[in-house]
Amino acid sequence: FYFRVKSVEDGNETMTRIGGYIREGAMAFLSRQYKVLAVFVAAVFGAITYALNLEAGLCFVAGAFLSLL
Repeated sequence: FYFRVKSVEDGNETMTRIGGYIREGAMAFLSRQYKVLAVFVAAVFGAITYALNLEAGLCFVAGAFLSLL
C-alpha cells in the first residue's frame, strides 16, 4: 500500500500548495506537543524521584521516551 501511494503523482499546483500548508500545520502541532510533554515528563520525573527513588524516575523517563518513538 505504501509503495502504491508513493507512486501516485502529487497532484496539481493547488493540491501541492494545500498539502504543504497541512504539513506545516502538523509539524507546528507536533513541535508544540513535544515541548509540553517535555515539561510534563520533567515534572513527573521529579515527583517520582522524590517520592520513590531515582531508578523509578529514570524508568518513567525511559517509558515516556519509548512511547514517543
